[in-house]
Amino acid sequence: MHNEYYNFAIARAQKLSSSIPLKEYQEVMPLTATYFNTKEHLKFSQIQDFKLLPITKGEKWGDAWDSAWFFMQADVSNNKIPSELLANIDVNGEAIVFTPAGIPHQGLTNGSIFKVSTGRSLFTIPAHWIKKGKIEFWVEASASSLFGIKREDDPAENCPQPHGNYQGIYNEGILIVKNHFLSEFRRDLNYIIALLIELAPLSVQRARCLKALDDSVNLYYQSNGENQDCILPLKKVLNYKANESSINLYAIGHAHIDTGWLWPVKETIRKCGRTFSSQLRLMEVYPDYKFGASQ
Repeated sequence: MHNEYYNFAIARAQKLSSSIPLKEYQEVMPLTATYFNTKEHLKFSQIQDFKLLPITKGEKWGDAWDSAWFFMQADVSNNKIPSELLANIDVNGEAIVFTPAGIPHQGLTNGSIFKVSTGRSLFTIPAHWIKKGKIEFWVEASASSLFGIKREDDPAENCPQPHGNYQGIYNEGILIVKNHFLSEFRRDLNYIIALLIELAPLSVQRARCLKALDDSVNLYYQSNGENQDCILPLKKVLNYKANESSINLYAIGHAHIDTGWLWPVKETIRKCGRTFSSQLRLMEVYPDYKFGASQ
């Protein structure tokens, strides 16, 4: 019976967690995108004379190692602007957002080193970017992924693309709002689920976490997600010490960037820009955040 209850509680919580992203973000409006493609790595000061072409969702913008500059615009003058507005930008590759004045703001990518299907495509629109109801910013993109381009491990002699291939595709460009409560609730749910999978079957910690998980999911469903107290059972157990002799553990963000591994050197320069601009954003949001890097 205990194993049946455990399996049921875990499955139910996982199902709930997987359903939350559909409610976590709400689209406000699409961004208008224009762009130009280039084989070179250009500075912001070099892009002003290029002709911008319109592009819509699903269109290809480049091949392996190509670059593109996107000019993103939105008119929100007829909308009630929320206190926090986010952009979701997906160019099927790596990218960096530039402020309207051409200052690197934050890196974007379509994958994660821990989970390839998890990208970092969101960033918060600073309030001072919104002028007279208009939003404008630039995005420089690379037609490559976190680990370069697609390659065959052992290409045949007649392989049409022995050095690999890739396609830059404009997948998404929208303004959204985020439900921070649902985001935090889903994160805590996943923490407890992960703990339960690792804790010893007969331990007090597992029994405590299992009850908290079940109580939390019950509260959520009883109110159709409206009662924010559903997060409290999770918070309570997450604040417990593992045991009386447990120690504090600190994690420091780190990036190891090879000078030239699965990409050309020019891409290394851009990877550094994406990486460090993102860390500076995190330091602004979380003043105690620490970061290190190596080569």
